[in-house]
Amino acid sequence: MLSLLIGLLWGGGLARISLQGLGLAASLASLAAWLGVSLLVGVTEELGFRGYPLVALARGIGFWPAALLTSLVFALLHVSNGGESVFGILNVFGAGMILCLARQRTGGLWWPIGFHTGWDFAQNVIFGTHDSGQGCAGALLSTLPVGPAWLSGGLTGPEGSVIGLGWNLLLR
Repeated sequence: MLSLLIGLLWGGGLARISLQGLGLAASLASLAAWLGVSLLVGVTEELGFRGYPLVALARGIGFWPAALLTSLVFALLHVSNGGESVFGILNVFGAGMILCLARQRTGGLWWPIGFHTGWDFAQNVIFGTHDSGQGCAGALLSTLPVGPAWLSGGLTGPEGSVIGLGWNLLLR
């Protein structure tokens, strides 16, 4: 999903992609370290929003109100990230909703954790874009926004563009 979004941005002249050229040893070390970080973020955020809080709230107020509430809190906590944008926050909210639905449909957290981990890892380490306004050192590629932030995502990253919002709404 992210590869297609990056491809759309690149094809539309809204992103410039280049190889970082870290070398094999540095690339492998970076991949291993950032995979661990991405997994920790995925596990922590999914347990914190789609784990017990979602299940407990759903028992009391129903699944959809609980999904809306936990996704709203999830999105609002991203507001303080430097470089975050309105489209980025809307995408975080949408991602929260789809991860709640995945939790509900699968009955577990494995799919949401895997998706969250994979998205963060690809965005930060494979493509080297900003992720919710935050950059990462040691990426394999460097993907820089070109043009207006509302189209390219700017410092927010690809999910901060109207194209990212539309693409994610289409796929979800």
